[in-house]
Amino acid sequence: MNAMRETPLTPEPARLQIVQLTNQACELTKAAVSSATDFLRTGSVSSALAVGEREKELDDLDREVDESPRPSRRSRPLKLASY
Repeated sequence: MNAMRETPLTPEPARLQIVQLTNQACELTKAAVSSATDFLRTGSVSSALAVGEREKELDDLDREVDESPRPSRRSRPLKLASY
């Protein structure tokens, strides 16, 4: 059974920027959770400070997302290729 394959559209720059910022936020969140876990386990002051720093970085990313251009609402979502 041969299904027609649709060539994926190239995402617009605004959409790529949102994806990149979201990936950065996920990585910062993982680091914050790791530091919070370490603080709860050991009571390490440096781990508590690291959580605060990650929180500030996440706030900065949140502002950047809020200020970034929005992707076009008319752009079609990418379709997955059928095999």
